[in-house]
Amino acid sequence: MISDPADPLLGCLVLGRYRVVRKLAKGGMGAVYLGRTEGSAGFARPVVIKRMLADLLADPESTKMFVREAHILSNLRHPSIVGVLDFGDDAGAKIMVLEYVHGYDVARWCSYLDAVKRTVSVEHGIYITTRVLEGLHHAHTARRSDGTALMIVHRDVSPGNIMVDVEGHVKITDFGIARITGDPSEYKTQEAAFKGKIGYAPPELLQGEEPSAKSDLYSAAVVLHQMLAGSHPFRGVAVADTVRNILTRMPPPIHELRSDAPAELSEVLSRAMAKDPADRFASALDLARALQELRPSSLVDSEQDFRASIQRDFADDHMAVQMGYEALSARDAAWREVAPSRAASLPTQRPGAIHREFIASARARASGATLRPRRPAGQTALIAAMAALTLAVVGVGALLVTRTPSAAPPARYLVVEKEHTPEAVASQRPPAASAPQSAPAPPPDRAPPAPPASSAPSGADPAKKALRIAASRGGGPDAAALTRAFNRQMGPVRSCLAMHQQELGARLSVSFSVDRSGAVERVGLNPASLASTAGGRCILAAARAMNFGPQPDAVSFSIPITVGYK
Repeated sequence: MISDPADPLLGCLVLGRYRVVRKLAKGGMGAVYLGRTEGSAGFARPVVIKRMLADLLADPESTKMFVREAHILSNLRHPSIVGVLDFGDDAGAKIMVLEYVHGYDVARWCSYLDAVKRTVSVEHGIYITTRVLEGLHHAHTARRSDGTALMIVHRDVSPGNIMVDVEGHVKITDFGIARITGDPSEYKTQEAAFKGKIGYAPPELLQGEEPSAKSDLYSAAVVLHQMLAGSHPFRGVAVADTVRNILTRMPPPIHELRSDAPAELSEVLSRAMAKDPADRFASALDLARALQELRPSSLVDSEQDFRASIQRDFADDHMAVQMGYEALSARDAAWREVAPSRAASLPTQRPGAIHREFIASARARASGATLRPRRPAGQTALIAAMAALTLAVVGVGALLVTRTPSAAPPARYLVVEKEHTPEAVASQRPPAASAPQSAPAPPPDRAPPAPPASSAPSGADPAKKALRIAASRGGGPDAAALTRAFNRQMGPVRSCLAMHQQELGARLSVSFSVDRSGAVERVGLNPASLASTAGGRCILAAARAMNFGPQPDAVSFSIPITVGYK
């Protein structure tokens, strides 16, 4: 998950009814966002919004590729293919709206299995591959409205482009470099440059020949072999080694690597990965049927067993916590954050102003104060509804910063600012060196008590003052920068708190150990018992995905959070 509050698209409505929630990824052609539809009577559902990168809009060939992907997907309607829901121009940009898949790709799932010392069963590998082949067969045999064949070739079948949702549904995604045979608008580079992932490309494409349906069959077979063997069958130390292996070598038979794999499966894979396309299966459907004959149980039993396995791995964000992936619970909460009954009235703007008034409203409601409306009545009602119905982090405690691995300096305390505006909560300086031993600094897992906002001197901003105090000490990590970095990425944590408020309680702290690059090496929770709960796992996964930017040295710090519910 990528979080960039400076992105001007966040919070905006595109194509009239799709709200951009947050950025998920950035690829070569465009940025990918989590979004939500917004219809009448509070109707909403998650979608994926793909927006062409601004610096590519002036390139006619890039634009043609982006449009072609939408055109290809508009011709494909199959349960094993991620479908396109909408396409159009918005503020001069190309926007594609895609079906949202609530799960992970096969590459991430296999990485998790490897980490926990498990393997993909033969039955599950066959089930995934047959579903993929069914989707590919649909693309290969699709026809235009006039009955002429489209012959769509994916050209990029790989574990990262195969999605599995929490219900065990398998879907192919990313037709960005797919081609339609005979399409006069087909994008081609001047020298037939290779497109796709080399490790899954058949020999003919590496030799400059035209792709065909049999190219996709080859790639699907490589994916199946990799899932079952636990390693890529052709990958070498260098790219040149990988290419040489693809052109000249056959991988070891899978039944020699897996005692539970039948010899017949090795024969099927060997034929599907034949160097000469003419020696492969005639179609994706033929290969799927050959694999189905080797399935140890019925299709219904295979489907049920695969679904149960996926749900065990994905449930309670277990895999996300183990691997540091974005938690599905946090992603699910993110698109639901806007109150459905008010969603249609939310103005198209960056979310900063809304968040500022939302936070102010939440605090005012907690203290019994009233706010003077500074916005139209509709927006004021929305903010009040958000304050009443959504969890607000009303007090974020001290940020305790220490260097590692050298001896820790005296603790430095500062108020963690809200996402867009500092809160008027006083900070405490750490005890001076001459302070009596009876008044030690609080331990890292406990926030120092924060005086109420009313104790701050009139006209002063205690949060900003605390930041200046911490930053002025010099010689150590920039506490203010760490604070800002945390708040920029706090959305998923807030979502976890909102979803699991009953089990998490009103006070906890998150501890971080960060390397010099800003990457999170370790995270923890206090109380430690929360780590075994669904809410705790959700927070740990969200925290593990954060990045705090380059640091002068490795740094550890703890962020105590006090939350209030109205």
